[in-house]
Amino acid sequence: MPTLRAIVSVDPEHRVWCSEVGCGHTVHKAVHVVQDGKAIFILGSTCFAKKYGGATALGGPSYGGGGGRQLTDAERELLANNTAALLAQFEAEVEEEGRLRRQTLSRKIPPPLIARPIKQKPATLVSTGSFNSPWPWAGPGRSMFYIHFPDGTGWIRVEHKDGEQRLVPWPKFEGWDETWPEIVGKADHELGCLYVRDFKSALEFLRQSSAWDKVYGSWRELKAELDRLQRPNRR
Repeated sequence: MPTLRAIVSVDPEHRVWCSEVGCGHTVHKAVHVVQDGKAIFILGSTCFAKKYGGATALGGPSYGGGGGRQLTDAERELLANNTAALLAQFEAEVEEEGRLRRQTLSRKIPPPLIARPIKQKPATLVSTGSFNSPWPWAGPGRSMFYIHFPDGTGWIRVEHKDGEQRLVPWPKFEGWDETWPEIVGKADHELGCLYVRDFKSALEFLRQSSAWDKVYGSWRELKAELDRLQRPNRR
């Protein structure tokens, strides 16, 4: 499935060639970088729309947007000669930004009060039917967003304790980590969900093929709805 990886721009005097067969033009604004399998294409906005059926056919880009990020001379060289390396650089920058945000957030959280230890019962696993959510990493007291698809699959937006958004497949199915392009989220196999960089863009993309969606005030409320969905003749 083709993915719009980035939209970038270069100086007019350092235009790059559009890779669409038969085009023969150079472009400098809104340069679309598309990955289709192992192939990577550099396309002008006109050729992109013709090739994929519209300016928004592949959703928003993983990196950049609008007129596109203005590249430095070094980045422009990578775009023309080693596009995969440029995309890897973009991904590394985003991961570093996320790390710095999490680091800043952790500094704002006050240290826990030291209390006299008390004897407690052994900890038990939280079941999916309890009032608490089944994800120990989820932020407490947060609303949840459920989006349902015609094939019966669903995804739940759950806010992590670090303030970042995650999308959890419900019920979990084989291949969940390869269902959506990076505009929706990046697979976090340790937690079994997608790390969502921009939930607004992800939701716009998902709604193109979803059946319905709804916000729930708590896991208990959402769990009751999920139980009803398993019954015959539901929605």
